[in-house]
Amino acid sequence: MVVGFISNLIFFGIDGLVSSLIGFVLPLILLSVMYVLRMLGAGDIKLFAVIGSIMGYKFILWTLTLSFISGGIIAFIIVIIKGNAVGRFKHLSVYLMQCFLSQTIQPYSETNSTDETKHSSEKEASKFHFSYAIACGTILNLFFSNVNF
Repeated sequence: MVVGFISNLIFFGIDGLVSSLIGFVLPLILLSVMYVLRMLGAGDIKLFAVIGSIMGYKFILWTLTLSFISGGIIAFIIVIIKGNAVGRFKHLSVYLMQCFLSQTIQPYSETNSTDETKHSSEKEASKFHFSYAIACGTILNLFFSNVNF
């Protein structure tokens, strides 16, 4: 993070430092709700913030977008491979119904699942490390930002 601030200041002056600071703070603000709802981990948000401090706010906005698209694709592939699409959508519908009936936003987790007989290893198997999606989004952004269409 500090390297991002300093290098942007050295190479791009005050404008670079401002872009770096905004790039650092933007993911913290935009993704804090997802952290509270346990949809993203603190490490994922810090990774986004560090990338933003190095590359600037414009880059991190595109990286966020591409990372969530990549995450959706990865999740889709996992659901297809594991064949548990019905169970995942059932869990999602139960979660949405609980939020609607209680008129509160609950953390999205396996604890409120209707199938309490699942073992913790099965619950963990339905998750993946979002850092893979962040890596894909960053690489795609680096590729697209260097390609002239």
